[in-house]
Amino acid sequence: MGKWIFAMTSIIIFRITFSLDSSKSCRKKTSSLGGEELICHNATTSLLKNNDFILSKTHWFTCENCTLNTVDSSTFNFTKNSINYLYLISSQIFAIKGRAFNKLKFLKVINLRNNSVTDLDPESFTNLTRVTQVDLSHNSLRILTNKMFHKLTNLDLLNLNHNNIYYIQPDAFKGLSNLRHLYLSNNRLERLEGYVFKYLPNLLLLYLEHNSIISIDSFAFANLSNLNALYLNNNSINFLTQYNFKPLNNLVDLQLRRNSLVEIQTSAFNGLTNLKHLHLGNNRLRTVKRYGFVGLDNLQNLDLINNDFKHFDLSYVESLKKLETLWLEQNRLSNLSIDVKLDPLNSLYSLGINDNNLTVLNYKLLYNKMPNIRDVFIYNNSWNCELLINMQQFFQEQNVSLCMSFDCNPEKNKHLLEESSCEVMIDHKEEDSGEDFEADFVAEVGTCARISVILILVNIQMLIFM
Repeated sequence: MGKWIFAMTSIIIFRITFSLDSSKSCRKKTSSLGGEELICHNATTSLLKNNDFILSKTHWFTCENCTLNTVDSSTFNFTKNSINYLYLISSQIFAIKGRAFNKLKFLKVINLRNNSVTDLDPESFTNLTRVTQVDLSHNSLRILTNKMFHKLTNLDLLNLNHNNIYYIQPDAFKGLSNLRHLYLSNNRLERLEGYVFKYLPNLLLLYLEHNSIISIDSFAFANLSNLNALYLNNNSINFLTQYNFKPLNNLVDLQLRRNSLVEIQTSAFNGLTNLKHLHLGNNRLRTVKRYGFVGLDNLQNLDLINNDFKHFDLSYVESLKKLETLWLEQNRLSNLSIDVKLDPLNSLYSLGINDNNLTVLNYKLLYNKMPNIRDVFIYNNSWNCELLINMQQFFQEQNVSLCMSFDCNPEKNKHLLEESSCEVMIDHKEEDSGEDFEADFVAEVGTCARISVILILVNIQMLIFM
């Protein structure tokens, strides 16, 4: 009898202790969505398992800086709950077992950010047909195994940023036919295999930035006909094969900044009939092969900033009939070629050629081929003063902004034009306004050079008559 009383006393004390621990670690409050939220800090798995929380009116559960280690079917002892949002952030989770969330049948969002998950059972998400968002960012996943998420049939967003993923098995995304947003940035992927996204027909946005991608299989993007945005910035891609992006006929935004591209191959972007924004800045591009931009019928913005172009021919973009902005700044351009037979780029209104090595520019022909141009950025080149003044006057007459500074400030333009030799030249032109320095469209000879020639002739005449 005494033993029985002792056992019952121990159980009561144990429950009271857990109840006190629970009250210290967990509290309820009104959530940002207006319902009830249970928040636990520094809680343990034992605390969650040994407390029968009544959460019939609670739609949000947050456990932050907890110690959960392994999450399995017994972790959440929530017999009565209406939890829609589960946030297990920074809680030292390294394994998630099958049916781990089985008692949380009303879940819509699962956030497991900033843990150490390496083991994710494909049956972890069984019976979670209402879940639309899963965040597994900042974990330690290495391989996405076949059917890893196949139970999440209504998933809309999957965030796998900041893991160690280096391989995606062929059927990893099977079952995710409703997925629209996939984040795979800051991982260790080196190659995009063929048909790797074949189970994602409704995907709209794909982030693959900050990986180590070197090559892309010709069929890597097969079945992604609804994709709108593809971000491949900060990788090591050095070559694009013909028709690499052909399946992406609804793509609007393609970003390939900070890769290792050296040239634009023929038909590299063919098939991107609805693309509007193409970002190729911060590569090592030196040339564009013939028909390199063919097929980009609706392209509006072309970013070629900070590449290695020494020469750029506007015929490269002649086929881009809807191009509005062309950015060529921060290259090594010493020559911008404009063929007199070039079809006019009637839609182009902004051209950036600043931060290059240009000394001459056929600006009248440029305007002839870009009749609707409104902004020309030319600062940080090696312009001759006379050319600078002539360009400024010409474009001013055409109501075009000639931007000699980053912000296209007219006061800064005026200051630049009045500096040193340019100021002398302005005075000289005012005295002799009848002389036409623009007859051949390009002004190359400066005032100093003309004065030197005159002085030489005077000296010769003096020697003859001495």
